[in-house]
Amino acid sequence: MIARARLLSGMAASASKGMAEPRCWGGRTLRNAPSVSNRLVRADPAIRRAATDAGKRDMERSVAVLALPGVQLLDVAGPLDLFAEANRQAGLAAYRLSLVGTAPGPIETSSGRRLLADVVAADGDSFDTLLVAGGPDMPTRAPDPALGGWLAATAGRCRRYGSVCTGAFLLGQAGLLGGRRVA
Repeated sequence: MIARARLLSGMAASASKGMAEPRCWGGRTLRNAPSVSNRLVRADPAIRRAATDAGKRDMERSVAVLALPGVQLLDVAGPLDLFAEANRQAGLAAYRLSLVGTAPGPIETSSGRRLLADVVAADGDSFDTLLVAGGPDMPTRAPDPALGGWLAATAGRCRRYGSVCTGAFLLGQAGLLGGRRVA
């Protein structure tokens, strides 16, 4: 919170001095400040190669977020925005993003907003990365054997899988957390 206050006060000070570009507390311009997605692009060697070699622009990785009814909107939007920003900063479509639902039609979130899935879980798509979004009711949700089977099979074909917040309960119900510590 202190860093944010310093950032905001630095922006206000630079704006009052008539500077063309707001400066943050550390002296860097906001445009040049590192971001999470910027570090993500630099950290993934495959994405770095794709960004520097025009001949390898087909190295797109698929990222899917599973959203069940009652999902928390932030748990869906946050990861999707992160990978979309990585695409923007890399200057190419390094990540192909999909929202996965459990049935055709809109997915009602915990806030009452509706999302439309790009893919239905039963369609059998495979992804490089699968994330399970959480929601307020996930810890008490009754296990769904069909969903657990799909999740276990799909996670087995993914390069990596994970969850956002209480989405870990679904991974646990699918038997994907056995012997692992999660936080």
